[in-house]
Amino acid sequence: MADFIGRKEELRELESLYEFKGKRTCAVYGLRRLGKTTLLSEFCKGKRSVFLMMAPGSERQNLDAIQEEMSRILGRRVEYGTFPEFLSDLADYCHEAKTVVVIDELPFLLDSAPHVAGYLQNFIDVRMRGEETVLIVCGSSVSSMEKETTDPTRPLYNRFRFRIHLQPLSFEECCQFHPGMSDADLARMYLTFGGSPFYHEGITGATYEEVVKDAYLGRNAFLRDEARSIVLELKNSESCMAILDAISSGTTSIKGIAEYTKLNRDTCKRCLDEMEYMGLVSRLVPMCGAPKHPVYYIRNGVVRFH
Repeated sequence: MADFIGRKEELRELESLYEFKGKRTCAVYGLRRLGKTTLLSEFCKGKRSVFLMMAPGSERQNLDAIQEEMSRILGRRVEYGTFPEFLSDLADYCHEAKTVVVIDELPFLLDSAPHVAGYLQNFIDVRMRGEETVLIVCGSSVSSMEKETTDPTRPLYNRFRFRIHLQPLSFEECCQFHPGMSDADLARMYLTFGGSPFYHEGITGATYEEVVKDAYLGRNAFLRDEARSIVLELKNSESCMAILDAISSGTTSIKGIAEYTKLNRDTCKRCLDEMEYMGLVSRLVPMCGAPKHPVYYIRNGVVRFH
């Protein structure tokens, strides 16, 4: 669907940042498939902006991609030997007029070049002083983004006044992707696909049955292996997949999961904590929130349906 759906509150927050009179910095983070890049692209429409996409790889590979984008923006060929050279050029460009700078998937860059965080700190503290530059960093690794921006030992600590932790779209927002679908099928859609705009945008079919056939059952269906792809991003993916299989079979306690999977309890607890943090599973506890004897269920719709 061509129209931008949802995220009204997030867009209002970004516009507030744009009009803010102090240092304009923001960290946007959230799980994959929630539309962070789409949100920031929508915000940048009609604004003078520099949008930089980082990718897994070396500092040199990302610097090459930055070179290409800056060459396009400046209308001349540029070459950068180091990251500070790029930031110097960027500062000069931002000095000319109010500019939004977006560094998407910052954790990819910092994984291979952690020293770049120090260069960004200097850019924020020195080069942005007195300027109208808006700097937004974005990432899908929630833990990495939180660590980089809230850990006092990190260079970027306390450098981002605004923070947006993107959450799934609401049921009402997701219904807008499927005009004409029955209320019952819309409810089934949300229970199966959750609030990820990525899934709803890629879905075809006038009924829930048609959607499932197209999205899951075809040989080249685009969600056929999505659940496994999600789990493979976790540290102990094989153990996590075994635990999810145990929960789906009706084994919901840590003791039962350990027996079902033949994993020790400590490993099960670590995997469950990681999956809970990533929004894949949730736990129910006895009355009044007692911490003992929690039971787990699969929270992520796509993984649960798989």
